[in-house]
Amino acid sequence: MNRLKLMCEDRLCKSIDVETVTTTYVLANQHDCEHLKNACLEFISSSTEVTDAVVESQGFKHVLASWSLLEKRRGNKVAQK
Repeated sequence: MNRLKLMCEDRLCKSIDVETVTTTYVLANQHDCEHLKNACLEFISSSTEVTDAVVESQGFKHVLASWSLLEKRRGNKVAQK
């Protein structure tokens, strides 16, 4: 199973792009895929232009909005206690 995970990571590392890198990073983090996480971070930091494009991408905006929603829900639950 570990070999299959590594093969999938390798394949995903080769298909990282501006629109998918943020979501790919979140999922790699969630599933402990260190190689893929590192590849995402390397891609994002490869140039200022890439970093800027990632920040402007729909994928980044979606993840950011999701985090904001989670933080609000967490804040509401804490306030209710």
